[in-house]
Amino acid sequence: MQTKSLVSVNTLIVDAVIIALFCITPAIMHLFGLSYHYFEPMRIALFAGMLIVGNHQNSYLLAAVLPISSMILSGMPTPIICALMVVELLLNVKLFYWLTKLGKNAIAGMLVSIIVSKVVFRLLKCLCVSGIAFNSANLMANWQSQLIMSIVLACGFGLLLKLTEKKAAS
Repeated sequence: MQTKSLVSVNTLIVDAVIIALFCITPAIMHLFGLSYHYFEPMRIALFAGMLIVGNHQNSYLLAAVLPISSMILSGMPTPIICALMVVELLLNVKLFYWLTKLGKNAIAGMLVSIIVSKVVFRLLKCLCVSGIAFNSANLMANWQSQLIMSIVLACGFGLLLKLTEKKAAS
């Protein structure tokens, strides 16, 4: 009797390539003197996996594995931030799938899921890292660039998702 696996070998190969590319992204960004924090390589890697594979279970797997692989390979983020990033990315995936199922709008679903997951991450980070001394400056740090990047990611990946859905329907 054959058992059906949740994630295929091809999917695992795609995941390995995405994780490898994600792990070398900081070095490439430093080579060109760019700050990779603004470009959100982890979220881009996650969305690339969602777009290429199109498997919900795999999206959750990538959301958990990306921060952990970064922590193991580079020592960053710290374990507590890694755990918070896993929560953030899992929430991002869950909200995206839930919102697009409800509203059928990939761009809006992507944008709202990114913003909500970022706010939850920042709140959790302030509570866990700053402790009782809640730091509102930490919560609001770089919010303009974060909002711009959220809009760019939502529009870019939302449009790509729409295009791939139209091609698949044709």
